[in-house]
Amino acid sequence: MIGTKRCITNPIAGNESLLKNLPKHKAHIAVVGQEISSIFAALYTARSGYQVDFYHENSALDMTSILKKISPNEYLKFNQYLVNQLKEYRVTEFASHLPSAAELMAKKYALTIVGCGAKPIDPDIKGINSPNVFLAQDVFFGDIKPGENIVVLGTGEEACTCVKYLIRDRKKITIVSEDSEILHDMDGFPNPDFIHDLEKNAVDIYTSSKVAEIKNTEVIINTPKGVVKVRADQVIIAFGYKDGTALETDLIKLGYPSCNIISLKKKTTVGLRSFEGFKKALKAICRTDVD
Repeated sequence: MIGTKRCITNPIAGNESLLKNLPKHKAHIAVVGQEISSIFAALYTARSGYQVDFYHENSALDMTSILKKISPNEYLKFNQYLVNQLKEYRVTEFASHLPSAAELMAKKYALTIVGCGAKPIDPDIKGINSPNVFLAQDVFFGDIKPGENIVVLGTGEEACTCVKYLIRDRKKITIVSEDSEILHDMDGFPNPDFIHDLEKNAVDIYTSSKVAEIKNTEVIINTPKGVVKVRADQVIIAFGYKDGTALETDLIKLGYPSCNIISLKKKTTVGLRSFEGFKKALKAICRTDVD
């Protein structure tokens, strides 16, 4: 676990007080997306009183196929719990349908929460297309067999979760980031316990550094103290995803206020996705300028 402590599938477990004394709402809002983060956003905004229209690509409100890919057994009951909760709080479902910006504009939603269409950040690094370069999701989904020496690029929440996963198998890990600190996008930052855990597992951390080139067996890094060459069987890209999607851009072009668009950032694991949905639901709930 990194950052503040929380249940991997239920982000409010142990933090129920966060939902106390929050504003109640009656406004009509839209949630667009098919990830677990979108389900959480729809659920918790509905619990605050919002009338929620939930648009997703699935033929039914069932995340079992996605959950199974991440974990074969653990989340099936949790999936059914979410389905039942959405029904209980009267979330209106639009299955197998992702709306256009024009359609959303016509319905005059007070807020629109967008959780689809995000694209990964594509860093401009020499050798980025080498066969030994992979995405963090390839690690989580078991699509690759991790090597012994791994360089992880990025030090945000996704990158650090990936590192925690890899050090369980006693891999030699190096983290490289252009930021001056790690876990810069995580609630509870900074987290001394997490940093200590990395140091205990002999993880090398290069902050304020930039990868100059990725080669077949090594990565060349420009650090504040000079150029460093690090052995690398594999390089994992974990820079996260770009802000803004085509749907958001189209909404703004049609005159929809950008301040009324809430973006769900794409995350890799179930825990990160659920917490992202919860955080953005709180952002919508705390709005006092709607209704």
